[in-house]
Amino acid sequence: GDSSFVIEKLDSSVGLLSHFGILEIHNKLWFPSHDGYFIFDGAGFYFAMKDIRPYWLADRSANEDAFARGFAIDDRIGKNMIFLTNRPLRPDFEGEAAGTVAYVANYLNFERTMGGGQEQPDWSIDVRGRFDYSAFYGLDNVLYYGGEDGEIRAEDPDDPDDDGDTLAKPLLIEGGHLLFQEPGEDVESGKQIEDLWVYMES
Repeated sequence: GDSSFVIEKLDSSVGLLSHFGILEIHNKLWFPSHDGYFIFDGAGFYFAMKDIRPYWLADRSANEDAFARGFAIDDRIGKNMIFLTNRPLRPDFEGEAAGTVAYVANYLNFERTMGGGQEQPDWSIDVRGRFDYSAFYGLDNVLYYGGEDGEIRAEDPDDPDDDGDTLAKPLLIEGGHLLFQEPGEDVESGKQIEDLWVYMES
């Protein structure tokens, strides 16, 4: 055999939670561990969930099987790393019935190769009123999800309730706009808002 192949232990304290959760984004490896998501850049490990680590730990402990079967997809258009878990019960989400709970990391302002300077990605939780079992990008550069009902759904970024997106989609104000008299950090980033109330009078 080929004697040049060698298995080398990289770190004894960082383990893999689900091999379906591994993604390569901008030449870096993202993977879920029991503590949360890590990034490996070839030189070392970087923990990417400092802000919500306690939430991940409690949620994973209560849903071990769902996390072990979780899978990830890189939403290249929205610049999101999405880790999806399917749950028969979701008592922590307003009593919602069975469906998908996804951890979403927006890496636009985090990824150095895109001009980002944040220490951590922007994390949020997405809840869907269906089971998604797979995801892929088509040749048309559209993100597709495969559901338990046999349907294949195209992600529509312009539809906040895209066929069962219970918590809707986050609002991303892209560069070129002013928010509270402040511009975005660069032409790509802009500002991201979780809740925005607007009073309009015509």
